[in-house]
Amino acid sequence: LREKCQVMEDFFDKKSYILMSGLHGKLRAVQPGHEVPDDQVHYVGGLLLRHIVQLVSNAHAVTELLEDEAGSVEQARLATAIYPAASLMNHSCVPRIVNSFRGKQLTVRALAGVAAGQELTNCYGPHYRRHAQADRQTMLREQYGFRCSCPACTDTSDRHFFSRWAD
Repeated sequence: LREKCQVMEDFFDKKSYILMSGLHGKLRAVQPGHEVPDDQVHYVGGLLLRHIVQLVSNAHAVTELLEDEAGSVEQARLATAIYPAASLMNHSCVPRIVNSFRGKQLTVRALAGVAAGQELTNCYGPHYRRHAQADRQTMLREQYGFRCSCPACTDTSDRHFFSRWAD
């Protein structure tokens, strides 16, 4: 966010500082009783809105695995962050990579050998071994606005994977 707009507010002093790339050192604190021109408010508001919208579709959940005393392991969400390079990867319900975190550092690892020119894909959440095809399509359409056409979604031979274990 620093590249585009960094907003810091000191609520105790009632001052707001706005630092934008290319404008560093040119902006001053807004003094009590003074107004900020609408065009500046709209510009900064637009930048903030853009970053909020980017969080919805480009953010990564920073997670860690937690094990309780009984040995049960679950994934806990610690934060949400934008990793620009990782955000360039398209989705597949059968991803070619897996993400892991060590603190704030994102590590991307290929799950198998990758041929030159082969696309690296990430799973945006609904994995083909955790969710039925119809559920994955609904989740992706509602969150990201697209219909998945990965092999797991287009190959009808594996559509009933979960029915193998149904009661």
